[in-house]
Amino acid sequence: MNTLIDKNDPEIVDKVTQLCTAIIENAGYKACSEKIDAFLNDDAARAQFEEVQTKGSELEQQQQTGVQLDPEDIQAFEILRDKLEDTPVITEFFEAQSSLKTFHQNVAQHVELTLQLGKLPTKEDFIEQTGCCGGGCGCD
Repeated sequence: MNTLIDKNDPEIVDKVTQLCTAIIENAGYKACSEKIDAFLNDDAARAQFEEVQTKGSELEQQQQTGVQLDPEDIQAFEILRDKLEDTPVITEFFEAQSSLKTFHQNVAQHVELTLQLGKLPTKEDFIEQTGCCGGGCGCD
């Protein structure tokens, strides 16, 4: 298949490489990466998280199949879930994941609007197209 935009165009590859380098050298990215690594390297925190995920999936499956949920099972799940919020390495992991997801969406939105508009989007373009200014959106 012949494409009109060459993904191997040296100028595009160079700019993408520059963007990726800027991202991984960014202090915020490094902080997020450290928090994610801390969680991944903490066996107890991962086990605690997996226990909540497993119990939540079991309850969801029961609910989807029409099984009446036992209030004690729900309470036990809620206690486990609340303990996650009391574990700093887990809450920091969630915050880091959320931050990276928001950043990724923002970059993708910039690229998408650039392709749609055929120009670099302005703050006004973002507001018109998305209702947001194109920042991190807590809307500037």
